[in-house]
Amino acid sequence: MVLLNGYYDRFKTIQAAEEDYKNRHPSSESQSYESGKPRAAGLPLRRGVKNSELVELKLRLETAFDRLVRRCVEEQMISPAAAQTMLREFHRSTDP
Repeated sequence: MVLLNGYYDRFKTIQAAEEDYKNRHPSSESQSYESGKPRAAGLPLRRGVKNSELVELKLRLETAFDRLVRRCVEEQMISPAAAQTMLREFHRSTDP
């Protein structure tokens, strides 16, 4: 969940680093890591994941975790009290 919650901050860091590099090296061309081909000058770095996709991924992760914990209780691998604690901590950690 930390990876999903931190996506935007990591993107902004990469974007700032690219801008800093372009400012310090005005004659160099920025390479696209995906294709290895130069990007056209002046094109901004774009996010690879939309906010709606991040929301969907978080929901899917939360649902899967809830099901896993419920199954562990059913199989008597953990106590209901332990499950409640785990779920409470997990959902607290998913708040942005």
